[in-house]
Amino acid sequence: MFMFSKLVKKMAVFSALTIVSGILHAKPACEGIKNVRALIKVSRKFEKNTDTKNLLKEVKEAVKLACDGKFREGSLVTYKNGKAATYSFGREGAAWYYPNGKVISYNVGREGAAWYYPNGKVISYSAGREGAAWYYPNGKVVSYSVGREGAAWYYPNGKVISYSVGREGASWYRMDGSLLTTGGPAIAGKDLLKASKVLKLLL
Repeated sequence: MFMFSKLVKKMAVFSALTIVSGILHAKPACEGIKNVRALIKVSRKFEKNTDTKNLLKEVKEAVKLACDGKFREGSLVTYKNGKAATYSFGREGAAWYYPNGKVISYNVGREGAAWYYPNGKVISYSAGREGAAWYYPNGKVVSYSVGREGAAWYYPNGKVISYSVGREGASWYRMDGSLLTTGGPAIAGKDLLKASKVLKLLL
């Protein structure tokens, strides 16, 4: 009887954790929008204008809601201005929007989904999939092969960041083309699909 009681308690704890997990299931949205923020921050180093400032403002609000929000799975969640952030919080494949109403992605959490900037320009038509091309807000390519070790990544002005991102000891360069380091970090696995992880050396 005592063992059965302990088992029931363990099942109750597991059930509670499952429910909590459901409520806090916005992790894919959080991580994805952080990638958008990292790309815009790098762009701000190249173009400190009103456009990039407004893009960053939109993304910061989206990050706060996606990463800090605690809502029941499937809920409609809105921004302070009343516009919808998502109609299905925490669910795989849910659509998410910026405070200005522009779509972030119609399929958050799904491999190969298209993601967009707050100005409507595409980040990637196949985010989360190894080997996809990603773009900056100005349309310049970030990399033609995001997610692959040894791929070349670029700045918004077309200058190379590194010809071999992810490989330990690779050379990395500054936005003006000068050498930053000959000891680039090793980045492996899913982190190569996260601009926020790859670009943190530059931010």
